[in-house]
Amino acid sequence: MKTILIILLVICPVLGQSIPDSAVQTVIGCENTTISLSCPVASYVSIVRANYGRFAMAVCNHHVDLDIQTDCGTEEVTTALIGKMCDKLSFCNVQIISSVFPPVCPDTPKYL
Repeated sequence: MKTILIILLVICPVLGQSIPDSAVQTVIGCENTTISLSCPVASYVSIVRANYGRFAMAVCNHHVDLDIQTDCGTEEVTTALIGKMCDKLSFCNVQIISSVFPPVCPDTPKYL
């Protein structure tokens, strides 16, 4: 079974206010899961960065596979894609399935 993980950096800005660095949230999701992004009332989701691929051996590697590629990702495309799906919403679900994201690193478990 392939493992796909997506790493998202998300902020919840309030209109007219500056955003402190501490407001950035990190969300990680593995293949065949759904992640939920939400922000408090009067704020909205804003995707800072998203990556679909793999950069770490230990993340979403349930079978402890040591022979996987760890230098692949699609940050620019994935950030734009999830931004279109979720930016300016107060709540957003993202299904992490391979048909949604660009192909990268065949036969390597990935994550968002």
